[in-house]
Amino acid sequence: MPDHIALRSKDGKSITDGLRRLARGEMAPADTVAWVKACAKSGLCVAACPQKDVGLDAMLLVRVAKQRALNDTQQIPTKHDPTLFPRVKIFARLQLTDEELDTWL
Repeated sequence: MPDHIALRSKDGKSITDGLRRLARGEMAPADTVAWVKACAKSGLCVAACPQKDVGLDAMLLVRVAKQRALNDTQQIPTKHDPTLFPRVKIFARLQLTDEELDTWL
């Protein structure tokens, strides 16, 4: 993903510092937010992390940072889809038995 979002040449420690800031609920630099938004959950960041030797769990940090960027700092806009739950119910009705529908809907 770093190549896709033009972050290959950026400083990894700066990105990591931004991730820590986001995880604390603080604003982060645009490069960090771009990294978090583009995360494909491949786990490659774990091996590539410049601070893995000191015990940093990059995947966990990215997940926490993304939630904070969505909810606390709102640096990543949330998607509001008023049709989501009605669509889930329709799909459930196609897949679940009558007993399961009684339990879950």
